[in-house]
Amino acid sequence: RESEIVAQAGRAGVVTVATNMAGRGTDILLGGCSRTMSRIKLRSFLVDDGAISANEAKKLPPSPAEEYYPCPLDEDSTFMLKGASASVQKAFGKDLTAVQLDEILTIATDTTEADEDPEYIVNLRDAFEAIRESYSE
Repeated sequence: RESEIVAQAGRAGVVTVATNMAGRGTDILLGGCSRTMSRIKLRSFLVDDGAISANEAKKLPPSPAEEYYPCPLDEDSTFMLKGASASVQKAFGKDLTAVQLDEILTIATDTTEADEDPEYIVNLRDAFEAIRESYSE
């Protein structure tokens, strides 16, 4: 959570408190990090769409307000998010934990594509890339 906050330092209208993050692999990018914001948006959408239970959602950082993100998502990205959420819910039902959600988001956002990736990973990766592209503009 701390690295998510520090990675967003320098965004207009945002105050960031300095921490002892030096040497821990977290870069401060002026204007915010589109990758980090995209991952947060993906996680927030999945939580809000019911991909995990309310009890499991309490174990995650709170979802930021829409004003946190640099721009609203277009219809195509929103459609992709809904499809990704549906495929996650189909694969896990109501049994997805907060830890598992974090693990599948890491696979979808931080690893290279593999032929054996399940459908929900492919859909999450595609939605993530569409969001990241929007936030990078």
